[in-house]
Amino acid sequence: MNKKIEWLRLLVHFGAWGTLLVLILINFLNPNSVNPILTFEHHTGKTALIFLILSLAGTPVGSILEWKDFAKRKKAFGVYGFMFAAVHLTTFLWLDYGFQFKFILSVIKNTVYIWFGLAAFTMLLAMAITSFKKMKQLMKKNWKRLHRLAYVITPLVVVHFFLIVKANLFTLQGNVQEPLIYGSIVLILLLVRIPPIKRTLINLRNGIQSRTRRTNPV
Repeated sequence: MNKKIEWLRLLVHFGAWGTLLVLILINFLNPNSVNPILTFEHHTGKTALIFLILSLAGTPVGSILEWKDFAKRKKAFGVYGFMFAAVHLTTFLWLDYGFQFKFILSVIKNTVYIWFGLAAFTMLLAMAITSFKKMKQLMKKNWKRLHRLAYVITPLVVVHFFLIVKANLFTLQGNVQEPLIYGSIVLILLLVRIPPIKRTLINLRNGIQSRTRRTNPV
């Protein structure tokens, strides 16, 4: 069991750092790359969303599917989600606009999708700063309240994504397919946390396991 947990832990860490390395290589060291800064910015933002979704999936996957090892990686997924979000924001501030804050503030003021992205990052930053055991002990009950922001952050990032690609959810116009897939996954992960739905799924799982045992006795 311990060996399995270690392999999954290593997979998460190597997967995250390997992804970052690949994104740097294909965008900045590829002579055929077109607009590498913007592409890298979009890829790191999308990767941040994927890791945040994986973190959000930790608890339901652990309780409903009984994959406890995956649930234990929830914090690591969240930390890497923050890391890619920080790289995404740094790319925007540094490589895209050269830390010209007067111009950056003007862009932020007139760009709605950036509002959602900054709101999500601010909350994610607060969670990252307080993710250590010492902070958890100091904050006590307030720590749990703060970290419930995870249920708000990921939907905000999805809205941020929708607005970037100029997708219209109501008319299904624009590049709606990809953000709609991510949004649907987030919605499902939030819905399965509702106690009646969660209990129904657990009972369904138990029923399937019970029938399987009767059909295939050991």
